[in-house]
Amino acid sequence: MGTPVESFEGIGKLERIRAGGEYYPADVAVVGIGIVPNVELAQDAGVACRDGIIVNQHCAVTQDPSMFAAGDCTQHIGRDGYSIRLECVQNAIDQAKHAALAMLGRPTPYREVPWFWSDQYDLKLQIAGLARPGDRLVQRGDPATRKFAAFHLRDGAVAAVEAVNATPEYLVGRRLIAGQTPVSAERLADTAIPMKNIA
Repeated sequence: MGTPVESFEGIGKLERIRAGGEYYPADVAVVGIGIVPNVELAQDAGVACRDGIIVNQHCAVTQDPSMFAAGDCTQHIGRDGYSIRLECVQNAIDQAKHAALAMLGRPTPYREVPWFWSDQYDLKLQIAGLARPGDRLVQRGDPATRKFAAFHLRDGAVAAVEAVNATPEYLVGRRLIAGQTPVSAERLADTAIPMKNIA
């Protein structure tokens, strides 16, 4: 941790990684580097940027509301009041819709629930909301069955849900997040109660 990788080495395939002056045997490397937002045009125009173009709740540039930005390049205030830049298709599409509404004189605050998904072989991973340190974690289902969900409660309401092969938990969790609906941890954890009855 915290050691920069210096090189990937091998003959015809990966055999070792050099990091911090040491060699580590390896045959597979997974590299997740994220993105750096392309904000050069905005900076050249004098627009304020901080890990993205800073926009308001209508996707207008904060220092010049006649300019708009949407997608991975924006830094905005999320539903939970934190400043965030999201790298996901859903955010880019939804922000573009809100920017268009604002341009048409029908501004609607961007308050969409962020959601993400990935299919990994036989696992369907679905996430809604954004977890934060200090959230109360509630597990529904058994990870050993490869079908379960983890709910993050904040101030008595669901703030995020991470579901593995558990689409009902994901869909209802997303609705609970959007409505900021109070729910008890005990009801969420009780698999005898159908998810549709929890909403």
